[in-house]
Amino acid sequence: MEFDLTPKEKIIMGARKKIAVGATVFLSVLWLLHGLYLVLYLDLYDEMKDFAFVTLIIIAFEGFFWYPYVRYGRLSLSVAVVSAEGIDFVDAKGHCWRSIPYHCITKVCKTTVSGTFYGEKKDEVEGTYVCFFLNKLEAIPDVPYHRLFSHKDFSMIYDQEHLSDVLKLYGMDVKTEQE
Repeated sequence: MEFDLTPKEKIIMGARKKIAVGATVFLSVLWLLHGLYLVLYLDLYDEMKDFAFVTLIIIAFEGFFWYPYVRYGRLSLSVAVVSAEGIDFVDAKGHCWRSIPYHCITKVCKTTVSGTFYGEKKDEVEGTYVCFFLNKLEAIPDVPYHRLFSHKDFSMIYDQEHLSDVLKLYGMDVKTEQE
């Protein structure tokens, strides 16, 4: 069965990608038309130096739209696939970027974890996650939120309706714990 790795981030990141693509295309076409106007109609070849400088500024500004998607896109659009062998984390393209065999899991618990990928006060946003402690780890590692999913001895999945039931089918007892 497939479960979203993070809450609501899939929708937000998908929308952010569409905004980034739209803004990039719009600004690029607008600026290209302006450059053609300068060169073809006004014969302002000397102004091309200023045009190139402003083009670099616009490209840097477009990077602002793309940054969250580039940094957190794979993680926010990933799903956790629970199977008989273990749990696989699969990105939007269908590539598995992490596997957790059941025999490596020391402890499974449902707890509240603070954090999200972006936004104001992103460390104050809380969500309930099913946490997987690996290789005898006992506590949630003190790392940034986005690194909790790929930590070598820890991982987590956003708590969804049937996740605990599916894990119980594969012998994982999910305990509730509050931090």
